[in-house]
Amino acid sequence: MIKDFISKLFRYSNNNSIIILCFIISLFFWVIIKLSKNYNEKIYLNVNYKNYPIDMFLQNEPDHIIEVNALGYGVDFFKEMFFNRSVDVDVSNLKNDKNEFIFITKNEKLKVSNLFKNFKIIDFKPDTLRLNFSLKRKKKIPIRVNKKITYAKNFDKYGSFKFSPKSMNIFGPSFILDTIDSLDTELINLKNVNKNIERDVKILLNHDLIVSEFNHINIQQNVARYTQVDIILPIKVLNKPKNTELILNPSNVKLSYWIALDDFEKVNESDFLIYCDYSEFEISNSDKINIFFDEESKSTLISNVKFYPSYVEYINIRYD
Repeated sequence: MIKDFISKLFRYSNNNSIIILCFIISLFFWVIIKLSKNYNEKIYLNVNYKNYPIDMFLQNEPDHIIEVNALGYGVDFFKEMFFNRSVDVDVSNLKNDKNEFIFITKNEKLKVSNLFKNFKIIDFKPDTLRLNFSLKRKKKIPIRVNKKITYAKNFDKYGSFKFSPKSMNIFGPSFILDTIDSLDTELINLKNVNKNIERDVKILLNHDLIVSEFNHINIQQNVARYTQVDIILPIKVLNKPKNTELILNPSNVKLSYWIALDDFEKVNESDFLIYCDYSEFEISNSDKINIFFDEESKSTLISNVKFYPSYVEYINIRYD
């Protein structure tokens, strides 16, 4: 069948077609022969360093390429053109000689051989990777949370904003640490919040030579639905002598406050003190007297306290 095909091809083809066909066939067999031979060539292996010591920094950039001298078939070298091989170097496991960490590539021959199973590994260049470090200085720095939070209608924060940790140790050269007094987080930009907030937030170091104990902090903010409460409270007169009476007009104020729905039953009128001070009458010629709200007696469960009026008219009566 193949003979018939070749006969027909030569019978109906012109000279140029025959030449091209012969060239393709020759090229095919040449490639097959070349790929079947043994070669001694170089393969380049990328080096990924990890787990640098936190209290040191590199004085110079180490080698990131290992040249592997290998023996193998051409077809295997051809396949390697489509791979990007790499090896991880754990710096924390390396020998430390006066802040110089040493990685002996020939000791990793077995590991590299597993990457290149179809090759015989002869040697490496460089045969030793040296990482030169200098000691870093340590400094404890407070953390500032960069936040912009708005709440949905009738919702607000419940309790204090919390984050942890509030400070951390950073490590780096003295000339950099001396310029750092605090560390900021990335911006927390939340809108129309109506449920509790709890998340990890990234810390911004802003310098390649600075490392930290950790990269994130945890923030928490409870959120509650609030309602406005309106009540009428009597005005109490403080520091009034026994033989006097101060008649106020009006004698009550309208007070409003915000409170979480879950805390509504925990606050009553006895938790508020609205008052005027008789001593003000004795030093003032005005026919009005100021009204005050006692902040010290205010429950920690309420917020946005407002009252009206803020002053009233009065009549002072003395009894002999």
